[in-house]
Amino acid sequence: MTIPTSSDEMTAENVTALVRSRYPDAVIGTVEVVGAHVFGSGDVSTAGRIEVRVGDVTGAELPELLVIKVARDLYFR
Repeated sequence: MTIPTSSDEMTAENVTALVRSRYPDAVIGTVEVVGAHVFGSGDVSTAGRIEVRVGDVTGAELPELLVIKVARDLYFR
């Protein structure tokens, strides 16, 4: 998994890959982006953050809302 850079990359598959570094059996069925603060929007510096609501989670007890830090596109593409 590469470091995400935008809310477009917040799919169930990608978020599952991210949380599996801590919860190896986790599977996330659905992801809804509920907020984004990314570089260039005036309210973040070098790393942005995206808030997602996850659903249909199996294999781990996760909160319904997750905040995922993302990288600046300039450095990782």
